[in-house]
Amino acid sequence: MMTSWEPVVDYLLENMQKQTYKKDERLPSEHELAQRFELTRIEVRKAYDRLKEMGYVYSRQGKGNYYAGYLEKVELVLSSTDSFSMKMSPLAGRFSTRLLSCERIAWHKDIHERLAVAQGEPVLCVKRLRYLDHMPAAMHISYVREKSFPNIRECLQKNPSLYAYFQGRGIQDIAAEDTQLTISTLNTEERLYMKVSGIVPCLMLKGVSRDCKTKEILELSTIIYRGDKFIFRL
Repeated sequence: MMTSWEPVVDYLLENMQKQTYKKDERLPSEHELAQRFELTRIEVRKAYDRLKEMGYVYSRQGKGNYYAGYLEKVELVLSSTDSFSMKMSPLAGRFSTRLLSCERIAWHKDIHERLAVAQGEPVLCVKRLRYLDHMPAAMHISYVREKSFPNIRECLQKNPSLYAYFQGRGIQDIAAEDTQLTISTLNTEERLYMKVSGIVPCLMLKGVSRDCKTKEILELSTIIYRGDKFIFRL
């Protein structure tokens, strides 16, 4: 069921697509839109908050809401075996990655067993945030054996690409296995990192990366994509 303020979002997005507004132009006031759609200003404010989350609008205190410029969704081929960084490489300056953390986790039966490690052997959780146009767009959570990659913290601080790290260790042929695709919402931590306050549909991709030469499992991964940033192609 559509919320009362969603038609306002659709109206403004349609005008943005038509290039009705110029970048940094002041957008219709809350009062103007409230009258047009017969809504309260609080409801219109929710529409603007949603557009801010999507990266299309910014506000100036006491001056209203302004158009940040229309950001086209990025096409992402999920069936490709290329790394996320490689898929995003054509975007050049629009894409970046930040390492959030690389920490040991407590014993987790499923994770430790899938990585084939004994209880007591350390497993690292690597969290990275992907940005598009300076806005958080995806979060990568990876689990790896610390014994197999003892210097991973230092290397990822210099270059947060896990794929590049594997290649630097001579692992060239990596296979993706056991891929699971689900629709999800964000938990509290993910909302904080992704800068999302409202409900944003997300696509969650879970999988296993394996070294084709040694057959060793390199990584268990969970990738959370914001649904308002990508067009997914299978």
